This record gives sequence, C-alpha cells and structure tokens, in this order.
Amino acid sequence: MNNVYRHDALGFSDADRRRMRRCVRFAINDILCSTLPLCMQPPERVRRAVDYLEERESRLASCDASWGACALLSRSLYYRRQNEAKRRKRLAARAGAASGDIAGVGGAGTGGAGAGGAGAAGLLTDQQRQEEILSQLP
Repeated sequence: MNNVYRHDALGFSDADRRRMRRCVRFAINDILCSTLPLCMQPPERVRRAVDYLEERESRLASCDASWGACALLSRSLYYRRQNEAKRRKRLAARAGAASGDIAGVGGAGTGGAGAGGAGAAGLLTDQQRQEEILSQLP
C-alpha cells in the first residue's frame, strides 16, 4: 500500500502530515465512531467525515478518488483494525500465559478449568480469524 500522506501529488509537508493525521483521527473517532471498513459505514457519516477533511485541506477536495479524503479514511481505518487485532493477540497471549501459570500451580484439581480456558482461547482465536477475514474485504 502506498503512503497517502507522502504521495508527491499532494505535496504535504511534515507539519501538514501531522495536522492531517490529527484530523483523520478526529474524523474516525468522533464522526464515524467506528473502525468498520469505509464501505460498511453509514453513508451520511462518511459524507460528513469526507466534508470535514476536505474543509481542513482543500487539496483533498481536488484529488482523484484514490487519493482524496476517502483514501485517507479508508487506509487509516484499515491500519487501525490491524493494530487492534495485533493488540488483542498480544493480550490473549499474555492471558494464556498467565492462565497456564495458574493452572500449573493449582495441581490436578484444575484440569477442568484448564480445559475451559483452552476452549475460551479457541473461541477468541475463531473470533480473530473472522475479524481478519472481514478486514480483508474491500
């Protein structure tokens, strides 16, 4: 994927990039209010987010569709979903390691709890797989 902020056609300076990243963050957090892919967002929210970004940076309004405000939003949402998935994997790994330590200390009486913990971890893995599949959809 190309870095939209560094594309020569836009000519963003470092200060412009920082400012636009803040604007995109605001548009995602406060206007879209979701990290779903752009095509799954409510159309009126997408319009408001795009209008917000184009008001902040007029160069985005004159861009082709592949380099405008929609591209910034879409790619930022994609990266945000990827970072969330990585964070959940790290947390699940830590929780799995912690439950393994507790199960080892508990002795033979914790065999049922250990199996339940593995089942819960299996469900989390299935959920992660589903989210990865959904995140790859256009």
